[in-house]
Amino acid sequence: MIHRAKRILSLLCILCLCSSVAASANDTEIEAVQYFDGSYAEVTGTEEREKDWTDMVMGSKQFTYYDPQGNVLFSYIIKTRYVYDGTKAEDTGHFTMFYVSEGWEKQEDSFDGKHAKAVFSNGETEKTVRFTLSCSKNGKIS
Repeated sequence: MIHRAKRILSLLCILCLCSSVAASANDTEIEAVQYFDGSYAEVTGTEEREKDWTDMVMGSKQFTYYDPQGNVLFSYIIKTRYVYDGTKAEDTGHFTMFYVSEGWEKQEDSFDGKHAKAVFSNGETEKTVRFTLSCSKNGKIS
């Protein structure tokens, strides 16, 4: 029970780090993926508008993988900040974060600001996560 509470607390800490305190408007989309073995994943995409910045937006995507009992096995997060002006959008910084529960580890992690790939394994099962994150010239995250 204590171990599960520590995992939940760790995941909450990661989520807090991902949120922007200065954001004045957020737009979030959540998609669920069910696997044949009963495990499932949630994919969350977020668009955050920075307070007092009309030409800047932060985009993020998070993949969280659960076992059939609902325990978080790992979570992978990508985040990019864009500046846009109506003619183009430019990546001004990007990074990844991850959480793994006991028994899982991250094997690979690459993110160039647009394309992300991570591989997680528990020694028996390997899961590959692929994301694309982009911004339109008008500041719309996709």
